[in-house]
Amino acid sequence: MLRVRRALRLLPLLLLAACASAPSPRPRVPAPPVAAHHPSPPATFDPGHVRDRLDAELAATANPAAIWGELRTSFVLADCDADPSITHWARRYTRNTRAFESRLRAALPKIAYIHETAAEHGVPGEFVLLPWVESRYRAEPGKRGGSAGIWQIMPRTARAMGLRMDDHYDGRLDLQASSDAVMKLLSAYHERFNDWRMASYAYNAGESATARFVDGRDAPAGRSPVPGWAGHGVTQRHLSQLLAIACVVREPGRFGVSLPPLPRDQRLTEVPVSGTMAIAEAAGRAGMTVDALKQLNAAFLDGVIDGGSGVDLLLPESHARRFRAADKDEAVTTIGDAPPAAQTPGSAVPRVQPVDSR
Repeated sequence: MLRVRRALRLLPLLLLAACASAPSPRPRVPAPPVAAHHPSPPATFDPGHVRDRLDAELAATANPAAIWGELRTSFVLADCDADPSITHWARRYTRNTRAFESRLRAALPKIAYIHETAAEHGVPGEFVLLPWVESRYRAEPGKRGGSAGIWQIMPRTARAMGLRMDDHYDGRLDLQASSDAVMKLLSAYHERFNDWRMASYAYNAGESATARFVDGRDAPAGRSPVPGWAGHGVTQRHLSQLLAIACVVREPGRFGVSLPPLPRDQRLTEVPVSGTMAIAEAAGRAGMTVDALKQLNAAFLDGVIDGGSGVDLLLPESHARRFRAADKDEAVTTIGDAPPAAQTPGSAVPRVQPVDSR
């Protein structure tokens, strides 16, 4: 909004400059008079229209590929050539170029959102790509007693992480809550083991097993990008796969793929909801299909958003603006249509609470 306000303040100056530099216009032929019974409508200034146009221009001029550069600068682990297993998995991921790019494009808004969360907790960018290994960023509900969500979290682990789970809501499917909890967990693993590779091992094999592995050797990690761990081939492969998808982000041209852009209006933002609201109603206000909204807000199991629980909606910026506008319009209409309250002599006029315009 700061950029929008600056643009609005500069608008008069730009118009004056344009008038000063424009050549004198040629004499115009007078237009025929307008009939009195068909008057031209008066011109009106619509701030909302101007704001939407400026937002669109800013979205078009912003660098949509910036997310990949930001992600690369936050990498700290091994590069593509550090171990043959890394390039092996990188080539497997990109074997079908079109399918790979399509999956990455669908996941990109989530990747950008998780990157912001990881940065808040000081977690390297490689772990932003961890859901690619776990679920391809699909918020799978999972089977009874099994793992769920893009991070594939087990129920016991979810409870230890403080994620809410009940008949109406599953925090493992909540992109906001689960990503924040996972980043806290990875940060704690790194604090204990002082090695991000061991943090990856702990995420896959468990903290206790990783501690036994670390305590059983003087230098468990050594110089190897994928430390050997007898009997835990799955855990080693898990780290190789994580380094492999990071490798593709490092050097996409090497694997013949193009990393998709992320326009500004597709970035995800949190939108508070007051009271309860059906998913279908929220989708209508946001101008989205129900399925598209559910993909970003899969934690609501019974089709109802409970805003009173402190859980926000996650929407692309363009749809978040529509949702807020619809929410504000309904609140104003409700207040305007309410019948006047009966008053007795000397009674105070009730005060109307201001509408939340967030």
